[in-house]
Amino acid sequence: MTTAPPDTRPRPRLHTSTKWLLGVIVLGMTMTVSTRVLGGIDLLPADAVPTSLLLFGLVLGAVLVVGNIIVTEAWTYMAERTGDRQVLRFAARAVTWADVFFTAPGIFLAVISGLFLTEQLGHHDAWVRGAETSFITAGVIWFVLLVPMQNRLAVRAEQDELDEGFTTILHRWYGFGILATAITLVAVGFAVFQPQF
Repeated sequence: MTTAPPDTRPRPRLHTSTKWLLGVIVLGMTMTVSTRVLGGIDLLPADAVPTSLLLFGLVLGAVLVVGNIIVTEAWTYMAERTGDRQVLRFAARAVTWADVFFTAPGIFLAVISGLFLTEQLGHHDAWVRGAETSFITAGVIWFVLLVPMQNRLAVRAEQDELDEGFTTILHRWYGFGILATAITLVAVGFAVFQPQF
């Protein structure tokens, strides 16, 4: 039995979709931090943005985030189940693009709307902290674990390396994706049911 020589092909560090995603994240974080640090919320009168518009932004942001994380995981799983390499390659490359266009904008729409809404309505209850903590926890899992895994999957898919290493990363991505989804749903539950502690 002969052993294949080690793969010495250079791998790009970041897939194009990951570069775009990081750009969207940096832009969104800059907007969020400047809103908080520079007093953007306090610079506007309390009623400068209608409450209904802020609620719409919060709900739309949550729908984009929750919808995209559930759908991308489901269609990637279904792509794997087909056994068709081309379908799986497409799915692996498309996941991060979906994050660029849906997840990241949804996160920042929900966060900015939520910050303004919290200040406008004066809610600083425990349920708000619960929702924020859950959302931040899910975001950390997404940014620290899922995005790097997605990048590795996209790079391997682009180079047609759907080997055992690809499958291992993909199955870890499923597990952490389910965890992040569950935590995001907890955040939505806090916001909808507003439990009093």
